[in-house]
Amino acid sequence: MKIVKQFIMGLMVMALVSFAFAQQKENLDDYLDELNSLIQEEYSLDASYRKEYDEAIATLQAEAQEKINEVSEQEAFPWENSYEYSQRINKQILEIQEQLKSDMDEKNKELVSEYKSAKNAIAEKKTTLWNEIEQKKFHCTDDKVEVLCGAFDTHQKYWPIVVKTNESQLVYRSGELKLEPNMDEIETEFYKIQDLIDNDQIAAEINVRVQQKNPTANTYEIVLVDITLYDSDNEVLYTFPGYSQVIQTVDYMKDAYDPTTEPVEVSRSAKSNESNSEAEPLEVSEEE
Repeated sequence: MKIVKQFIMGLMVMALVSFAFAQQKENLDDYLDELNSLIQEEYSLDASYRKEYDEAIATLQAEAQEKINEVSEQEAFPWENSYEYSQRINKQILEIQEQLKSDMDEKNKELVSEYKSAKNAIAEKKTTLWNEIEQKKFHCTDDKVEVLCGAFDTHQKYWPIVVKTNESQLVYRSGELKLEPNMDEIETEFYKIQDLIDNDQIAAEINVRVQQKNPTANTYEIVLVDITLYDSDNEVLYTFPGYSQVIQTVDYMKDAYDPTTEPVEVSRSAKSNESNSEAEPLEVSEEE
């Protein structure tokens, strides 16, 4: 089908969120790229439908107008008076206009059927993709994550931390690296961790899930599962839960597209009016 071919050839992939997630067989970027590709297919499909509809209707109108002009240029038969001539011409023009309306309705049904079929196919793909996304946990690790530690709280025995991705500025602000040894070991543990902090040797892994907030508006949320801190030997220092905290909301809603037919008007040739002063005026109303 022409519509399907047009919008597939015009696909563009738009990056809405740029997380630098660790290399995996299926990372979040892969899913988001595929999702955004489907969204672009929808917009391309809308544009293709409107373009093909306008072109098809314009062609039908032009063909009908040409026929009307030919009819209007006919001369009266020798036996016709002006009223009979006018009635004959008007009848032929009305028949052309009625056929035009029928042809336009038929063409619109054909294009809308193709449009809805393609639109439903994309919607099914998006639903399947979201089902896969919402069941997975994604990881942001290594040099893509920055860990910022504040001054040690001597009362609560923890370092306040901020963990964020360097590229997307995804920020988790309320974490804490808690010191929990017994008091006999607190000095050793304190200096061990403080030394890691001073030498920027603490790495983090951010684990998140992605969930739809409003499917109809194409809005989704990045939800924190947990964060794990590692030392320079890749040993786990601390893990704290994210409690399903929403740490970023992405809203890429655009105006919905609602294909509708538009009024069409074809005119009677001016020559007809000039040569038939007694002809009754032609009035045609187009209904959607």
